Amino acid sequence: IIVDASGRPIEPDATEGQLGAPELRSLERTGRRVEVLLCVPASLRASDATRVHRDFARAMPTALAITKIDETDAPSGIAHAVFATRLPVSTLCAGQCVPEDIAPATADAVADLLFPEASMKDAHER
Repeated sequence: IIVDASGRPIEPDATEGQLGAPELRSLERTGRRVEVLLCVPASLRASDATRVHRDFARAMPTALAITKIDETDAPSGIAHAVFATRLPVSTLCAGQCVPEDIAPATADAVADLLFPEASMKDAHER
């Protein structure tokens, strides 16, 4: 399940608020594991990461999907979101095409985004 924060908190009766319900999340009850991805933009500021974490805590996200990577040269939102939520990054999104622009968040891919100079230097050394 992907929860796109889209700059607004969960309304009390919204579907997103149901995602944290024990009857939905219980592996013993449902027979399946529920993964909830919280979508945050790559340009997210630290203060906004804290707010998004607070606003979407009811959905009990299990990982982050970093979006809009193609819209920033400084994807510090990756670090801000991880620090604020203590969640792993599972998905990277860099465009409007689904599923073509969605990729797994490998350690190398995240490092390349956060430290582009290092990855360019490594490429020149090879």
